[in-house]
Amino acid sequence: MFTEIEVQGYCHPRFTRVKEAFAANFRAGLEVGASFAAVWRGEPVIDIWAGYADPAGERPWASQTVVNMWSTSKLITGVLVQLLADRRLIELDAPVAAYWPQFVRKGKQGVKVRHLLSHQAGLPIIEEPMEQAAWFDPPRIAAALADQAPLWEPGTRAGYHGMTQGYLLGELVQRATGKSIGSHFRELISQPFSVDFHFGLPAEAADRTAVIIPPDGSLTYRAGSLFERMMGNPAGYTADIANLPAWQQMEQPAANGHGNARSVARLMSALANDGKIDGRPLLSMRALEKASREQCYGVDAVTGAYTRYGLGYGLASREMTMGPNRQVLFWSGWGGSFGVADLDATLSYGYAMNKMGHDTGVRRKALITALYESIG
Repeated sequence: MFTEIEVQGYCHPRFTRVKEAFAANFRAGLEVGASFAAVWRGEPVIDIWAGYADPAGERPWASQTVVNMWSTSKLITGVLVQLLADRRLIELDAPVAAYWPQFVRKGKQGVKVRHLLSHQAGLPIIEEPMEQAAWFDPPRIAAALADQAPLWEPGTRAGYHGMTQGYLLGELVQRATGKSIGSHFRELISQPFSVDFHFGLPAEAADRTAVIIPPDGSLTYRAGSLFERMMGNPAGYTADIANLPAWQQMEQPAANGHGNARSVARLMSALANDGKIDGRPLLSMRALEKASREQCYGVDAVTGAYTRYGLGYGLASREMTMGPNRQVLFWSGWGGSFGVADLDATLSYGYAMNKMGHDTGVRRKALITALYESIG
């Protein structure tokens, strides 16, 4: 629809082909509004945006536009939990029940904090039937998860906790530290390191938030599968939910983080640059080593895809890559957004958009290919 656009922002001359690939996605009708950013060797080399923040084309996508980034939020939460562990506020090998006593029910005494981060807790679905309003009630969902048994022995396999991870980690952090994930993120990362990402969208950001445009058609999954059960309860989970104030203002650290490409690339640069942002330390080398350590690798019980999980991130594997290198931490969000830290290339990058798609590979491949061609 919006094929004639002007790409704005900064792009180092070496990365011109990335800017061209970004513009080509618009010309192909694949975008309405989007941003892409990269940090290489600790320096921002790309920070571009284009298009519109709304489907009618009335609000231009601007430098400070943010958007719901769905499961790319998990990357940001992973960094924060690593930081809390680095500061000894949470112990990754501690049982979840050490912080959340009610969680011990029904055979979950062996669930460790690291199992929540690596999707090994056996709690990918919510078994108690719930209506749509429950999505906006984290304490209710957390209580339901505390009262159900794991679907497998925790730590023995992984199954994508697409939605439940957010409610589980949110409750864990609140109980362990007395503060929410959103509060910690603002105090420890967002404000001191100028990372424009939010769990619980502040009022000042409402007018600069892009409208999510749902993909054509609907997700397809096998009837009765764990994936269907994950997406179908509570009821009424569709992409339109992201445009509701109740969704934007709550904290769901697996799925409702609001940010842009710049914020994701900037934060992920800490993983790619020895724990530092702009030369300032955020994470210790000990934390970085833990973050990139493989936790499990095999067929995911929910998605059915071969997946290699670290602590809060996907790790590059033969089956799932983000660029040519092996030492890569990444994750992507429903409809297309993604964030990457490539430790081999000392490179981080992020992408955010409002027009969702089911087949997101075309946009992503064009940008990533051009990026790695630029660095040689």
